[in-house]
Amino acid sequence: LDNALRVFLLSLRIPERASHGSNALEYLLEAFSRRWYEANAGHLDFNKDHTHRFVRAIVQLNDLLHGGIARESAITKVPQRNASSDEFVETFRRYDQKSSISDGLLRDVYEAIVYERLFQCPGSNTHAEAIIVERATPSSLTWRVESEPVILRIL
Repeated sequence: LDNALRVFLLSLRIPERASHGSNALEYLLEAFSRRWYEANAGHLDFNKDHTHRFVRAIVQLNDLLHGGIARESAITKVPQRNASSDEFVETFRRYDQKSSISDGLLRDVYEAIVYERLFQCPGSNTHAEAIIVERATPSSLTWRVESEPVILRIL
């Protein structure tokens, strides 16, 4: 999951959170986790909700240690804040009390994020495309109830 998330982020240039009314990153992470789960469900011991929580936990850990998803690929520096793998596992267990995702996997992902922060597609001097969310994404969705369409414009 960690490697797939890294590949996904390297294919996007995500708008700044503060400059848009909706949180494009959150919407994209939800779509990524849903699709990753669908592709791997037969090999997993956890459900779609746990997958989304795990993806969000990875991004939050990266934010905590490195101050966010980097806009440029560079050597990962010493983490800005100190958080142990035990704290990461303990925090995640609040949402996964049955330990559907193993401690070993959580610790492996922790080590991967400490060693190399998350990056997104390099800056505008490449062929990166901007993605703009034209409508606010729904704050909640109900299973099997159609929502208003979400329109993404890729520049």
